[in-house]
Amino acid sequence: MTSHASVCSAIILSAAFIAACGPSIKAPKAPDGHLIQIEVLIDRSLEGKTDEKVQQLNQVGSYMEQNIMEKLAEVGYDPKLIQTREEFVAAPGKYLLFIKLTDYNPGSKAARVMVGFGD
Repeated sequence: MTSHASVCSAIILSAAFIAACGPSIKAPKAPDGHLIQIEVLIDRSLEGKTDEKVQQLNQVGSYMEQNIMEKLAEVGYDPKLIQTREEFVAAPGKYLLFIKLTDYNPGSKAARVMVGFGD
């Protein structure tokens, strides 16, 4: 892995860690003082999936889009949701966070009904 790729990987992992750890940790700023922009691309991997799996992946993907954008903004990043890889143009202070959903297991339907989380 090249030095630049290592630095990019470290920044992306830091962004994910900071977003997960809550608002007590603040994102670093770019050397020019601007917020670091994180462009988020979620691949829902819908090809070849059943209608039920497509619905589940779309549901969790929509939740993740909203949640990750809120969390990144809360800690001080400038998040932007993109729909295709081609929309991302690398630049200083700008990074791509690529999330690939491969499967989603909603768990036991009976257990969800018992605790009031629907069917």
